[in-house]
Amino acid sequence: MAAREVLQRRLQPVYTAIFTTRDYKGALKLLEKKDLARHELARALKALALEGRGQRDEALEEVRGLMKDGALESDTVHYASQALARIGAEEALRELYAKAMINDVDHMDAFFEACLRDGMLPEAANTAMRMSKVKGSQDYLAWCGTIMLWEAQLLAQNDATASQADKKLTFAEAMLRKALAQEKTQSEKSTAVRGLCMLIAQTLVLEGKPSDAAKFVEEEQLGGAPARDRLLVLAEIEQIADDHEAALGHFLELTANEDPEDWRNWCGAIENAFALAEGSETARERVLASAKELERSAEGHARRGPLLARLHVNLRAYLGGERDNTCGEVLVGAIVEYLETFDGKACCFGDLRNALLPFVDKVGGDQDAASSSSVVPPPAAMVFMNATRGTGLAQTIKATSLARRWDDETFSGICASLRPKLVTFLQERLASTREDLLKHVAAPDQVEESAKAKLKAAVRTCLTSYQCLRFLGAMEAYNEETALNLVKELLNLYEKTKFLDDGAQGGQREVKVGDELVILAAHTLIDLSNRCEDDASRSQDDADRHLLTAATLLESAFEHSPNGFQLTLVLLEVYLRLGIVPRACEAYNTLSIKYIQNDSLSHLLLGALLRFGFTSEALEICRQIQDLWTGSRRENPAFTVNALAEKNFPEVAKILEVDRRLRFSHQRAVAASERFLINLENEFLDLPWEEAISFIRHQTVTSTAASGPDRFSFLIARLADIEKRGVEDLALNYDFTTKVSWDCPAGFTACRDRASPCTRGPGWSQSRACTASTTYRESWGQRSRHWLELRALYAKVLGAVVRIPNEDAASDAKESSAPALTETVQQDGKALLATLGLEECVSYKTALAGLEFAALILDGTDGASAVEAACKALNEQSELVSKQSASDLVWDEANGVLMMTVLLRALAGAYPPLSKKDKKKKKKQQQQQQQQQGENGASVASLSDRRRDALKRLIGAQESLLRAHGDRAESLRTAADSEDFSFTSSSSSVELHEETMHKVSASRKDARKQVCTNIIDTVKKQLAALANAKV
Repeated sequence: MAAREVLQRRLQPVYTAIFTTRDYKGALKLLEKKDLARHELARALKALALEGRGQRDEALEEVRGLMKDGALESDTVHYASQALARIGAEEALRELYAKAMINDVDHMDAFFEACLRDGMLPEAANTAMRMSKVKGSQDYLAWCGTIMLWEAQLLAQNDATASQADKKLTFAEAMLRKALAQEKTQSEKSTAVRGLCMLIAQTLVLEGKPSDAAKFVEEEQLGGAPARDRLLVLAEIEQIADDHEAALGHFLELTANEDPEDWRNWCGAIENAFALAEGSETARERVLASAKELERSAEGHARRGPLLARLHVNLRAYLGGERDNTCGEVLVGAIVEYLETFDGKACCFGDLRNALLPFVDKVGGDQDAASSSSVVPPPAAMVFMNATRGTGLAQTIKATSLARRWDDETFSGICASLRPKLVTFLQERLASTREDLLKHVAAPDQVEESAKAKLKAAVRTCLTSYQCLRFLGAMEAYNEETALNLVKELLNLYEKTKFLDDGAQGGQREVKVGDELVILAAHTLIDLSNRCEDDASRSQDDADRHLLTAATLLESAFEHSPNGFQLTLVLLEVYLRLGIVPRACEAYNTLSIKYIQNDSLSHLLLGALLRFGFTSEALEICRQIQDLWTGSRRENPAFTVNALAEKNFPEVAKILEVDRRLRFSHQRAVAASERFLINLENEFLDLPWEEAISFIRHQTVTSTAASGPDRFSFLIARLADIEKRGVEDLALNYDFTTKVSWDCPAGFTACRDRASPCTRGPGWSQSRACTASTTYRESWGQRSRHWLELRALYAKVLGAVVRIPNEDAASDAKESSAPALTETVQQDGKALLATLGLEECVSYKTALAGLEFAALILDGTDGASAVEAACKALNEQSELVSKQSASDLVWDEANGVLMMTVLLRALAGAYPPLSKKDKKKKKKQQQQQQQQQGENGASVASLSDRRRDALKRLIGAQESLLRAHGDRAESLRTAADSEDFSFTSSSSSVELHEETMHKVSASRKDARKQVCTNIIDTVKKQLAALANAKV
């Protein structure tokens, strides 16, 4: 003890230097003393000091040596783990805890958390089992069973590993039952007992034994859970077991005795009523009777749930084939009744959206009731309940997230014959309500406060009618004059009712009653802009004027409603379509995107920033996405351990699911790839060759020690060797439902977006396809994944290029650094360009030719065939650039051009100019070779000389292309200064605020100049890099 105290006193200056003054150099000097250097604790502190000075490799080696030699006391482990955590050496951190817990079981908890952090679920479950034995507590059996249940769920999602899930489930059930027996000795009705009962029921369902699960729930009463929770779980299990009669009874019991407004219960009742093979009509009558009985409260107030349930029962019957006139009349009558009762509420259109889909004019042929079902149930009560063998939880979550959207098969036009009657009702109701409303608001000073609530409801009624009419396609036939009259009508109603919001308190949740009137007007103007763009007789300026009008309206409304989230989203879209990126960034920042929203909503802006060359802003968004994952990876394991320790077992699955979706996030992979390319331009091109090699190797490093999901996660982060199978498994966490939309699914705007949602590069696929607010398209996700594969292929070749040994230090023999790489590039690269629709895009054809050239060199040839193709493509591209018009301002080919520049810079670094001494040596070797071949033998250039000549040709062609881009951007910037573009009240068909119009118009001009400046700056940077690329 005395020796320990002496050591601590001698280390006190070291503690002060490291943790107080941050004098890491001074700390290292103190630790060099012989009497301190041999102590384990001092070595751990040395690792911390080395990390503080940025010497991460040395710090890692110090800790590894410590693990090899030392006994690892508690303090030593504490400081060594800090050093490893700061370095990010997760594997070494696990090794540290694994060795430390041999002598001190208290480190088992830290090892368990480290396993969770790295997604190593089997190791975490085994550690929990060991803790149960070593610490003599059966509480850890629940830890083991919970983690194993989650692991089994993940295994069951993949057909290749589904067989492994059976053993895991059996073992998890046994562990959970033991833990339940232990908990019941302390209390029969505790939170822990309820949680364990829930997990056991879920395990039985996943094992394919739903009947046993239902019996278990009834016997255990779900650990004394409230009747509402118990009946809901029991009903969902019975539905999975195909016991629809029992499930129907329990769902109806829930609606009658618990909450008549709970849509989850009505969905369950409807689904089970229609699922009954026999007695389906009787079951439906039961649902209708129950809904009729409960449609009004004891006070006489109408209830949404029962009324909506009656509507959907009639709709399902009609979709199922009962299509006589009576059924049609009943269905339309149910929709009309719902509108008359609730169209004064903001939720009305959302409630009716799925019910209105079959009324939209069909796009394809008639479809059956299964594909046209309009009842989309909420998520199940149990986390795993909807996930069975072969259908993963990810699919369940995806189906739920798409409940407010649709795809091509969701609407069929089955009810299109009933559409005119519904449209007529909406038009008549809108006309009468609007006329009456305008009379009452004609004199705002005379409107009493008590009357404002009814007037706001009247505004909502008008809005609901407008929204439904737009959704049903009633506005699709409008010509430009009629559409502009609609815009004026909406704005007139907005201005006349604006005073109803006086006295609103504000705040982020504030929604002004007229906000959606302006949004509807903006959507109509966007439609007009789309039509102008597709009309050859109209100019781009005509399309822009409609967008500028929309931007001006939204800006004016934004001043009145500064916290209008939906207003901001539409304003963001309009500005991005106009290319006014700085103002779009300001609008995006007002959304206060944070935490998980960085993953789900950053797509709104990231793609546009990349398309228009705003790389610093794009890097900031990429950093925020990566920081989200970094923070989540640090915090989620601790949250999981806390939930287990507090015996809140069902919460564990939610935390692990969030961790999984962020670990394999598609947007995080996109951010990594874009950050990679931006860093290539910002850092790689300016670095000396040796530093450039280090930079590329760091960016494309792969982990050979890790395997499975951990290896893939690491590769995604570094953007190297992404396998196609793995990319397709990435989690699409994008939220496409954030922005409101009432576009007709079969209308002009929706079909236009679906036809070509992302044909103009990765940036376009990020910005336009995601913000169209018309439809969710699986093809968008697939296309964006292919972009990642193309990036990965590029990173793979680039990583191999910088590993080429100095050319003249090696012979002209075939390189072995990347065998058979040419075939991979040719097959995968061409396939990816074809899939992305870029096989005719000159910039990417050039980039692919550059990749082929690099691959051929790596495979030991001179790359002659690829050089000819690349030079031809570069020259062709230069000619195209000089002919482009001002409307093609966006530098969509920026990625392709940058790929080529970086590749040439890397290849040039591998073939530096020869020194005088090397030239003499080379010349002598050539003379000797010629003498051996005979005086009449042909003089053949060496392989390295042929490669140098090819590189010189490519560099010259690339420089010509870059100059063409720079000259074009310079001329466009000059033209933007002298542009004669009028946007005034006279040029706009809508009365607008002059000052706001001037501000919006000026921002368009400034943004165009800024985009040109961005292009010129990047061209200069790339030209400077090529100028220094001597070969």
